[in-house]
Amino acid sequence: MTNTFFSLNEDKYITEAGLKKTQIAKEESLLMSIIDPDTNKLSISTKDTAVNQSIAIISEKNLYFEILSSMNYFKKVKNGAAQQSINKSLILESTINVSEISFNEILLKLKKINSIKLNLIELKKVAIELLIK
Repeated sequence: MTNTFFSLNEDKYITEAGLKKTQIAKEESLLMSIIDPDTNKLSISTKDTAVNQSIAIISEKNLYFEILSSMNYFKKVKNGAAQQSINKSLILESTINVSEISFNEILLKLKKINSIKLNLIELKKVAIELLIK
């Protein structure tokens, strides 16, 4: 999980016994790592996925950016001596501010920003070529 959308390119299989110990996150669920909250691991699944007990499943994908912005709070309330983590009940009891802007609107804006960034990179390449000549 790397704070991004993720897709498993190949199916990985687990045993029946292993599956009984997991939770199933439905497609487009938010997956939040409760282990080592300093790394801010929050992702959106692209298909039904089996996860272990160190992952909190949040079914409302529109909360991705709101939860990501709340990560500093989760860093402050982490606990554990050997391995820092946050308690799932803490997540359930947390208040998350929801913005009026929709998830799709944010994605469109991010795509526009990425497109502009790529155009700037191309312009820099052209400028460098002109300077070299």
